[in-house]
Amino acid sequence: MAKETDANRGRFAVTEKLEQWAEEQRRRRERRQDGSKYETDHRGPGGVIVIPPSGEAERLGTVKLRPDDFVPEPTGFSMGAGVYQAGYKFKDIAEVAAVDPWPGFEIEWRHSGGASRRRFEPRFRKEREAWAETVEQIFAHLADRFPHVAKRGWLDAPDVKWEEVGLFPDERIDDIDQRGGYRLSAKEAPSEEILARRDAPKALEAMMDWLASSPDYPWREHPYEVVVSVSHVYVRRRDERVYRLPVDALRLALTNGDDYAFIFGRRTRLLLPHRKGCEVTRALNALLR
Repeated sequence: MAKETDANRGRFAVTEKLEQWAEEQRRRRERRQDGSKYETDHRGPGGVIVIPPSGEAERLGTVKLRPDDFVPEPTGFSMGAGVYQAGYKFKDIAEVAAVDPWPGFEIEWRHSGGASRRRFEPRFRKEREAWAETVEQIFAHLADRFPHVAKRGWLDAPDVKWEEVGLFPDERIDDIDQRGGYRLSAKEAPSEEILARRDAPKALEAMMDWLASSPDYPWREHPYEVVVSVSHVYVRRRDERVYRLPVDALRLALTNGDDYAFIFGRRTRLLLPHRKGCEVTRALNALLR
């Protein structure tokens, strides 16, 4: 039952809930180890106290930096420059993770107000390669001094490239004219078994795809035709060239709700705009289950 004090004498009411909270804080202080300001039973190599990541961390806005805005320090590292530079001490870090889409990474850390998590990305698309090298440096710095907080994510994935091939596995060239053009027809026996097919978009669909494109889902990367075989994904682009990727390199799918970006290896992606009943989207999602 709440105990009331005399309000006229300028004293506050003390409730059972407040007393319980104060008692819980006292117990937490008693359970703290080695003078750490964080209560934890997790320990890393050499008896170092490990702060486990929290699913309740406050997610802060994404910060876009230059590739050289990383400064290693003996007790941690700094990100940014000048008045915008922020320092992260090893003892406060719960997790550093290379999180898709490439080449971003995230830091989760603890502070007196709780826990926060922030994503870091390059300022411009042209700086992505240099930024990926910076992320490698950050994780190398962690590996030397505080490896248990590192989650390498896309860093451990192989860098898979598009391989140019002549035709789809179920096509053959019937005739080549004097201008270099050719007619295609289906093979009687495809070189690879075909599991799914996505035909070229009709005019209205192509126009809607163009209108719905964005910097993250650019229209020039939309494939013209796609075929999934037992071992590869084949794509015919708008310049008529055919490329392929191995299906066993498929790592994950990102979506904005309608369109899909299927990631192969570290960063190579296949963009598939929304199409109702698409066999290729269904087949690739099934491979990820």
